[in-house]
Order: sequence, then C-alpha cells, then structure tokens
Amino acid sequence: MAKSLLDFMAPLAAQSSGLPIRKSLSLAQRLSPKEGEQILMLGYDEGRNSLAWQEKGIDLLILCQREREAARARKAGLRAVLAHAEYLWDRERFDGVILADPSYRLFEPGRAIAGILRALRPGGRVLLEIPLSGHLDSTERALAAAVSRLGFEGKIETVQYREAEEWRQLFRKEGARQEEAQVLYRHHVVSGPKLREWAEMILATRALLLDAGQRLRLLESLVELLASIVEREGSLTEEEVLLRLAARRDQEEAG
Repeated sequence: MAKSLLDFMAPLAAQSSGLPIRKSLSLAQRLSPKEGEQILMLGYDEGRNSLAWQEKGIDLLILCQREREAARARKAGLRAVLAHAEYLWDRERFDGVILADPSYRLFEPGRAIAGILRALRPGGRVLLEIPLSGHLDSTERALAAAVSRLGFEGKIETVQYREAEEWRQLFRKEGARQEEAQVLYRHHVVSGPKLREWAEMILATRALLLDAGQRLRLLESLVELLASIVEREGSLTEEEVLLRLAARRDQEEAG
C-alpha cells in the first residue's frame, strides 16, 4: 500500500485531555496539548504557539497552502508540508487539529471536515475559527470593485463565506460531538498609514494567479479605494465574523 505524507509520524501518543470550558481562552489555550501528543496545525501561526509546543515535546505537523509559509515554518525548525485538509486520508493519526490561521481555506467544507475527523483518534478534538458571511465586509467590497476596475475577474480567487448553521450541520453529519459553536466578532480599526499593509495581507492569499505587475496594480487600486473610505469616515473599521467551533470525535467512532 502506498504511504501518505503523514506516514513518517511518531508512534501513537497518550490519550487526549478534555477541553477547557472558559470561552475567553484562545484556541491554542483551549487545545492545551500535552507532551507526546500529535497535533495537526492548519496554517502556520508564525511560531506563536508552535515553537513552544515543539519544545514541550508535542509532535507537531503544519499543513500550509503557500510555499513561502511552509518555508518560514521549516526555517524555524518546524515540520511543514504543502497540503489541503481535503486530502487528509490517514486514519486516527492525531490527538488534536487546530486551525491556526483563518486564511487557511477549507475549499470543500464537507470533504475537509470528513478528512479532519477521520484523521483524529477516538476522543481527539478539533478547534476551528472559520470566517462567516459578513467577514471583513468593507474590504471585500473594495476588493471586488478594484478587481472589476482592472478587469481581473477570473484571475483572483473569490471567497463565498458560509453561514454558521451550515458549518454546524456539516459537523453533525460527520458524527462529531460539538462542545462549542459560537459566533465571534473582532473589530479592527485601520488608519491611513496602515492601509497598504492591510491590503497586502488581504491579497496574500487572493492574488496568486496574478503576475508581479498585475498584483502591484491591484494593490494600488485596492489601497486607493480603502483610502477613500478612510477619507470619508476617518478610518477603516472592519469586523471579523468568525464561527468558533470546538468538537470531538466520539470514542465510539473508532474502527
């Protein structure tokens, strides 16, 4: 049988612990992995928790969707591969799965969730913060206008944000035991001097099909449109709309 990219993982670790209940905790604090556990991280967290986890003796694998991101993780001494959650075919490898970067895309939600839960050991936990409809609404409208202005339709990835109930239903369909599902709102106030940095962050995962010249033109157009919002309103006030979902694979689902 052909080996998958995860066959180099260490032997099975100890049983997972329960999830803390306090909702003020970050995802990483809620996951609270222990020495010897195997954790799958979706997206690179730029070392915020991953480095400390590795030093603690946690067996960590990071899935990245961009080569530059994977290179940064490897340079920091972490194991990182280019892969999508939709192609997780391994069974019962991990004690926990965490979405470390909301920009890590679950392109086919049903398939991705099935793969994540299949990769968990019985009792394993998954923690996600998934962008919902209304996420970064003003920026998304400005980006759509910039793309239309330049005629780049079809050259830039569009995102269709889903509703919270759709995600909940997908997890229920796969037999996951949901321990938390709440909508979070995180406000950002972006001033004029920070607009370019903000626009570059937005385009990092959306303009992969553009060449350098096209990407620069789109960046300048997006910054101009965002600047008009700042001029009119004093700042760009954005809101992240996220579904925080904590679930567990039931012990009975083994086999």
